[in-house]
Amino acid sequence: MAENNVAPTRKFGIISLVCGIASICLSYGPFIGVIVAIVGIVMSGKAASVGDESKMPKVGKILSIIGLVLSVILSIIWLIIIIAAAANS
Repeated sequence: MAENNVAPTRKFGIISLVCGIASICLSYGPFIGVIVAIVGIVMSGKAASVGDESKMPKVGKILSIIGLVLSVILSIIWLIIIIAAAANS
């Protein structure tokens, strides 16, 4: 059996960091990056509440916020393009 070597206080930080990276990578798809970024922000808050003082939750939160901003901007651009294409046809 595989052992779980991650400390319980650090798993939320790791999840936050992974979600932050994924939110930036997925920000080009409409609305998908928003969901992942929100999960990353929530997980960084949970990491802080359980006492994780490492840099992972902080970096995860920063990356999630960047991913959220990118996702919102690019989703708005997608909507504008779709509306313009529908109006021209």
